Amino acid sequence: LSRLEDPRIADRLLPCLEDTSWLVAATAARALGERKATQAKDGIVALLGHKDQRVRIAAVDALGLLGDASVQGDLVKLLAADKEWRVKAAICEALCRLKAIDAIPALRNQLQKAEGRLKDDFSRAAQALQEAEAAGSQGGKSVEGVAGYDFHYEGIGSSSKRVVFLMDCSQSM
Repeated sequence: LSRLEDPRIADRLLPCLEDTSWLVAATAARALGERKATQAKDGIVALLGHKDQRVRIAAVDALGLLGDASVQGDLVKLLAADKEWRVKAAICEALCRLKAIDAIPALRNQLQKAEGRLKDDFSRAAQALQEAEAAGSQGGKSVEGVAGYDFHYEGIGSSSKRVVFLMDCSQSM
């Protein structure tokens, strides 16, 4: 959807943000974010409260792609409130894309509470934002993709050089 050339596509996708299907809402949010459709910001922010974590992840990704730093506060609130680690990992990436220097204290606070993979995500994001802040007067360092992941699937980043997908076709589940 984001690759379609028609400039009207963003306006046509806006109602999809309110669709009852999680897949439709998530796909619309991602496409609008990739298109940098700033008119969709409020609708995407509303998705941060969606009951499905896949929609929240798509909304977080979209907000990071939009590049509008005014959503930083919304992302920091969700970082503190959301229980899903995938959502928190996506927020780290989005805050870095937004160069959200003001989010460093929130990331450090979460770092103290985090375990496992999230601890690494929070640490990388806080460190990259601090480096960007220090380099700010020297032309501004880009922190996009700072979490260090080469591969993303469903909001989950991996820095592994080998990614294996398994499908259980046994119908035992």
